Amino acid sequence: MMKSVVLILLVAVVAGISANPTPPNTNCCFADQFELEADDMVGVVDSGKGVAIGQSLKMAFDYTNKRLGALVTTSAGTFVYDYRMIIDFNKGVELFIDDKSKTCQKMPFNSTEMVHCIPAKAKLLDTFYMGNNEITANSFAYQYTEGPSTGELTMAVTKTDCIPLSSSFVGETAGTALMVGAGFKNYVAGIKDPATYFTVPSYCPQTVSSKPGAYYKHLLFQ
Repeated sequence: MMKSVVLILLVAVVAGISANPTPPNTNCCFADQFELEADDMVGVVDSGKGVAIGQSLKMAFDYTNKRLGALVTTSAGTFVYDYRMIIDFNKGVELFIDDKSKTCQKMPFNSTEMVHCIPAKAKLLDTFYMGNNEITANSFAYQYTEGPSTGELTMAVTKTDCIPLSSSFVGETAGTALMVGAGFKNYVAGIKDPATYFTVPSYCPQTVSSKPGAYYKHLLFQ
């Protein structure tokens, strides 16, 4: 089964490669708690044919409680799917929740360590500014390997407080070529309403399943 693009984007990029703990670059660590929004475009090759997948999301990063939550809208052609995602690093599980159909899937997550710093192995590519010399930023690059996924991940963050600005991933997942480009916006320190992201409904199962949900198959991730 191919890993969800959401996991590659949120966990590998925003959560500081949480599934790949390495000594941090202490010059750049994310805040312990924050909210932000992201828009990304994913390009994947399926049976020799290119497929474009768009995602918009609003997420909460909670390093204090070792969890990540997101409200996600994914679209591919005429197919549009809304769901919530929760990664609980303490328990090593991820939840995919469809509040409309009241369905929920609990799957194993292969890391119980949540890292929130740019890793020491990252290479500083450039220091640049945005706007009228208003925001100074650094861009980093490093090799990313997690389960069946491998490739190069780049990330731009503000220089003074390590706020994510953009990211890209070029590589493959389970032998399938994959490219992700993302931009982050509307960053807010702290988490105003944790229940929006982290409430687990009563219909979520107690047991962990290894089978992919229906949305994986719709999006070619299976």
